[in-house]
Amino acid sequence: GYLPVRRSIGVLPDSTLRVVLVPMSAAMDPVRTQAEYTVRSLELRGFYDGLREKERGANTGHFLTPEDVELRRTSRITTLVDGIPGVKILPYQCGRPGGCLSLFSNSRCPMTIFLDGTRLNELRRNVPVEIDAVITARDIGAVEVYTRSNAPDRYRSLSGSCGVVLLWTK
Repeated sequence: GYLPVRRSIGVLPDSTLRVVLVPMSAAMDPVRTQAEYTVRSLELRGFYDGLREKERGANTGHFLTPEDVELRRTSRITTLVDGIPGVKILPYQCGRPGGCLSLFSNSRCPMTIFLDGTRLNELRRNVPVEIDAVITARDIGAVEVYTRSNAPDRYRSLSGSCGVVLLWTK
């Protein structure tokens, strides 16, 4: 780890010799690392599997990662998913003055909503869900949205819904 030193010297008896060595820095090949940050709970529930499938072209869903959710800085689910292709935020009659908001497809049919894999819509009738009254966006870790034709088999609605929204908590 030091540069070599060569000197011709004449040494007398009982002499002290001092040699100063200069450190030599060694050039190393660069070290490259690649890491993927994942949220453990989302990894266990399969969110990242779907995201990886999309990256490989085997999935055509729309995804909001934990980073995307954080950047949107909202407490309302309807605001969180606003702008995702295939999702419309529309009012519907719910018995309250002014109505309620829910998630609808482009054809104005209620989307089937799952929270951590549990279906929130009624099974027999695909009635809209007032999702902002169920959970806040602050509790959401990630979102997946699928149209009727591209939803994963395990989430396809028995009632023939117009699309699927998967909400995953942190």
